[in-house]
Amino acid sequence: MHKLIKMACLVGLASLLTACEDQYNYQYLITHPEVMKKKMAACEVMSKSASNLEKQRCQLVTSASTKFYAIVAEQQTDAEKFGVRVLTAETDYANAKIKVKQLEADLAKARANPGDVTAMHKLEEDLAAAKKDSDSKREEVRMLLAVMGVSTPN
Repeated sequence: MHKLIKMACLVGLASLLTACEDQYNYQYLITHPEVMKKKMAACEVMSKSASNLEKQRCQLVTSASTKFYAIVAEQQTDAEKFGVRVLTAETDYANAKIKVKQLEADLAKARANPGDVTAMHKLEEDLAAAKKDSDSKREEVRMLLAVMGVSTPN
């Protein structure tokens, strides 16, 4: 009976780790601390005979958890400095969004008056880079706000 329960737990754990695989990436975990805590608990009870894929997922969870709690510690150590970090991140994200909008407008004008194809390709590359930067800054803000949502200074 004990082995049956253990086997059922392992099957459940495997299902938990494989469910919504694409949804539970590093960025998702670090901005959803409750999900991360549950996955971390599941990893802690995982059998040594777990598959390599399950072990890799647990490494991802552990990495996200380590970063998240380092930021929590930072907030608790110096709440004012952390607040400045959040405001700076929000400002950087707002500026990145403005840059994306400007590049989109510039690209639309360039497409309306096709002439210099090289310049248009350069604008497309700049826009792709600006969008990537904006996404990165948005995720940084989300992560910092997630820390604020679960932690309060001492």
